[in-house]
Formats: sequence, C-alpha cells, structure tokens
Amino acid sequence: MGDYTRVKQILINLLNNAIKYNRPGGSVSLRYDIRPSGYRISVRDTGIGIPADRQGELFQPFNRLGAESGGIEGTGVGLALTRKLVLLMNGSIGVSSEQGQGSEFWFELPLAHAPEPMADPATTVHAGATPAASPAHHTVLYIEDNPANQRLMQELFDDIDDVKLVCAHTAELGIELACSDPPDLILMDIDLPGMNGFSAQKLLRQNP
Repeated sequence: MGDYTRVKQILINLLNNAIKYNRPGGSVSLRYDIRPSGYRISVRDTGIGIPADRQGELFQPFNRLGAESGGIEGTGVGLALTRKLVLLMNGSIGVSSEQGQGSEFWFELPLAHAPEPMADPATTVHAGATPAASPAHHTVLYIEDNPANQRLMQELFDDIDDVKLVCAHTAELGIELACSDPPDLILMDIDLPGMNGFSAQKLLRQNP
C-alpha cells in the first residue's frame, strides 16, 4: 500500500544514488521480497560503499558523508526526503553496506491484505462540497518543469496548513509571478526550458 507518486519518487532517488555513487563498469540491481512485515524493494549497487561508522548519518539532511569533496554533484537532501516519504506511508527504510563492495538500500511498505474500511458517514464530504481551508500566511514559489516533481511537492505542502505552494513551469513565468506577488521563499530547479535557474537567479537578485 502506497501513494503512486511518492513510491515513484523513492525509486528514482535510490536508483539515481546507486548510479551516481557507482564505479565505472559497475551494476545496479532491483529486487523485491514479500515478507510478513511488508513488501520490500531493494536497490543494490557495486559502488564505493559506506563505512560502518558513518551509516548512521546517511538520512541526515545536508550530510553527504564527505562526497561533496569528490566532484559528485548533490545537496544531501535526497535520502532525508526519501526517508520522510517512506515514513509518511507507514513504511520503513534501511541500508546494508560494505566499504569498497557496494551498498543495498531497501524500503518496506505495508501489504494490502484487505480493502480500506468505508469512511464514517458522519465525516464524508459529499461531491460539490468544499472543505473549509485555513488561510495561508506564507507563500512558496516552486519553479520546476517536471510535472511529477510538482505533484510530489504539492503533496508535501498539502500537509502544511499555513503555507500556499504556487508552481511555475518556466523561469520566465516564475520571475513574473515573483515580481507581481513576492513569495516568502522560492524553490527553483537549475535545468529549465528556456532560461536556466542560474540566469533567473541573477535577474531576481537585481529586483528589490
């Protein structure tokens, strides 16, 4: 049992890391196991591996375990976000790794043994009804052309009551929105169609 977009993003993150931190000519394998505790998906690589004494730091935001000095691009938030998504779906995540031999990251989600229980009629929202929404006190502008990433971010922000997420699929549209209604925070991809994120950042900095 899991959300389609979130499971897809978890797989993309784990497969991306398995390729990025692999060795030339290495391999990546994907497998699954059905266990009493849940449905487990594992991603194994033949890369550099992780020292045992640092594996506890893997899911800490912005901690790249020294990889930032090795020329491999990254921010160090991928695994932290992956763990958050797994936990949101009542799952678990872990890793086994041996330095120089590779790593295996896995996540486990609950099995769907029975249909979901019917909603309590007293709490059912009927078609056409609009639940009352609390007013947003902050606005986040997300400039990203990938629809899957936009959906993922929207789902994450749906859990935050006082923040409104506004999405733009190009830098040009993002700049127009930022100037007409300045947000509290801008999250922007670098690789965008037309103007890239670096050029957009320069233009935004010139605008008070």
